[in-house]
This record gives sequence, structure tokens and C-alpha cells, in this order.
Amino acid sequence: MTGAGHPGIEMADLDGPCTVDRVDVSQFPTLHDFHTAHRANGGLPVVVTGLFDANREFREMSHKDALLKRWGDATIVLSTANTHSYSKVTKTLREYVDEHVSIPQDLKTPGNETLYWFGDNDHASWSPHFEKYERPPLIPHDADVALSFGIGGANSGVPLHVHGPGFSETVIGRKRWWLAPPTPKPRFDPNATALEWVLRHSEKTKNHIDVPFLACTVHEGEAIYFPNGWWHLTLNLDESVFMSSFVNYAWVAEAEFSAKNDDAFEL
Repeated sequence: MTGAGHPGIEMADLDGPCTVDRVDVSQFPTLHDFHTAHRANGGLPVVVTGLFDANREFREMSHKDALLKRWGDATIVLSTANTHSYSKVTKTLREYVDEHVSIPQDLKTPGNETLYWFGDNDHASWSPHFEKYERPPLIPHDADVALSFGIGGANSGVPLHVHGPGFSETVIGRKRWWLAPPTPKPRFDPNATALEWVLRHSEKTKNHIDVPFLACTVHEGEAIYFPNGWWHLTLNLDESVFMSSFVNYAWVAEAEFSAKNDDAFEL
């Protein structure tokens, strides 16, 4: 999946510096190291690099032509791209790509009228595809993990929302993230698209009127760790493919985080 942005909107205006720590996965030789640095004491987001080679096959399978050849007639469930995702719409993957992914996000279309594929995956039908995905090695072996696969067009994304912790890997393209701690809650229009919020936020930031956000662009073969309860918004700078791993750490044995018992990753 590749693509350009909305006509009249310069991509340089949407991208920007990274204010989230970027760390190569090799710098976390054990789960304990990652847990101590980014999960303990509330945790902070981190962009994990060095994952490109692990999903070469999955990336090839996820390019537009390959997806449409194998899955073009498959039915997928789309959600409206507003904070509460009220509505669900069923289309074939080919219809979604032709009608939404290939057409950059329109500023005139509100989030509750914008359709986006992120989650609601039929894992049984898509198992030949999903089983090829190698999740980030920083996820504990015995963790309860829910995978969420998605595709988005340029300038599309998910507006501000919050949920449990996990990782989101950009498989193809570039995805920019904005993140803020659980409190104070940022003020925002739940029906504004991610693109609309980003453009408005840029103006507010110039006037120093907003909750301070961290921001970073996650490139192919990189994953961002989002801590529990952090507000976040995503914007695809290109046509993008991504896989999120939502981790239920409550099921993880304490031994997984022990420096004494934890084995080094096999990278």
C-alpha cells in the first residue's frame, strides 16, 4: 500500500519531529528490561525499531496487489472513524480499497461518516494471513493477546480514544501518533476526523492552548508501545497496513518479568 496525501495538504505539515523515545529492540535483551523501562511506574510510550526483518513475508503478503488477489472478495467489517465508533458497515476488501483507501481523507467528511478498517477481524477466515505475523518479541510468551489488523488510506486514521496497553506495528507505510497521559483528559470533538484534529491541534499548539502531547511517526518495521489508559490518535501519512497487539498483562506470570528467570530474546 502506497499513496499520496490529500490535495492541497502538504505531507510535511502533517509529519514532524519525534518526541517519543525510539529504542532498537536489541536494547531490551530481556522482558525485565522492557518492563522496568516502559511498563513499571505507569509506563511511557516507546517506538521500538529493528523489527523489519521479522515480518518480511507478512509485509509482502500485505501489499495492495497481493491482498486484493487473495482477499479482494472477502467481507470485512468497517467502523466509523469517530471516537466512539458507533456504526459498522460490511463491504468487500476490494470495495473498501476502491472507495476509501485509494481516495485520501476529505476534510469535509466528519468522523461519524468516515469508514475505516481497524479490527473486527474474522480471524478464522483470515488465519492463513494472520498466522504469518510475528508479534513484537517484547510481548510476554504467556500473555493474552488480541490481534487487530487494518488498512487505511492517506490522511485517514483513528481520532482520540483510550484503551488498554499494547503494541501497534506499521507493516507498510508511515503512521503518525499523538499520545497524552490518562489525565487530564484532553478536550476534543468526538466526531472530528484524525486529520481535522491534527490540523486544529497544530494551530492550538502555536498558541499553547492544549494538553501537551507526545508525537512520533512510526515507519515500516517499527512498532509503538502504548501504555494503559493513554489517549492517542493516529494518522496515516501514506496508504498504510498495520497490526496492533492488545496485551492483557493481568494474565502474565510474574516470572515473565523476572530478571532472574527471563531468557534473552531470540532476534
